Amino acid sequence: MNITHHISVETLLAYSAGTLQAPLALVVSVHLRMCDQCRTRHADALGIGGAMLEGLGGPRMPSAGLERCRVGIRERLDQAESSTAAAATDHGGGTRDPLLRQLPTLPDRLRWRPLTRGIQQVAVAMPGHRGNGWVRLFRFQPGVRVPHHGHHAEEFSLVLQGSYVDAIGRYSVGDLAELDGRIRHEPAVDSVVPCIALIGSTAGVDFDRPLLRTVSRIIGIG
Repeated sequence: MNITHHISVETLLAYSAGTLQAPLALVVSVHLRMCDQCRTRHADALGIGGAMLEGLGGPRMPSAGLERCRVGIRERLDQAESSTAAAATDHGGGTRDPLLRQLPTLPDRLRWRPLTRGIQQVAVAMPGHRGNGWVRLFRFQPGVRVPHHGHHAEEFSLVLQGSYVDAIGRYSVGDLAELDGRIRHEPAVDSVVPCIALIGSTAGVDFDRPLLRTVSRIIGIG
């Protein structure tokens, strides 16, 4: 797996601090299972945060609050270590990570709902999430070009199969695209197999065409 698009510094710090919004954090967590480089960066960020908290002096934070922060960072460190161990490969070249093992067969076991010609989706549940946003798996057939659109706020897209190209670059398996309201694009699938992406959005998609904007609101992605 040759990953070229990684988690930005700002996103990594927000995720490590636990302040990244849930739809985006879920996508980041899956990327971390796939990317050795970002797992290492994540562990480093947690280590720096823990050292900074340990070095706090004076009455800046009540001891109970400081202890909660320390516990939170320790939990994140434990998660990072578990993720690193789970994603490690065995001597046969396979992966022990149950999530990554299931990815190749996952598309055939899902109930895909058609959105339009060549595009299907499956909603991903976020237990306990009460805020705005959504997470979905999308399957784009080879040759499909997603209509030109932007984003009302932030959207993260992680490629699980296939690849696509847009004005920003080319994204293949493991690559993470971090998009916001400044980006408008028209992704096109360039792989011979369907492109499957895990997409998390905090506010939905903003299509150029009025009809598509209406439809996207009806189906819950606009």
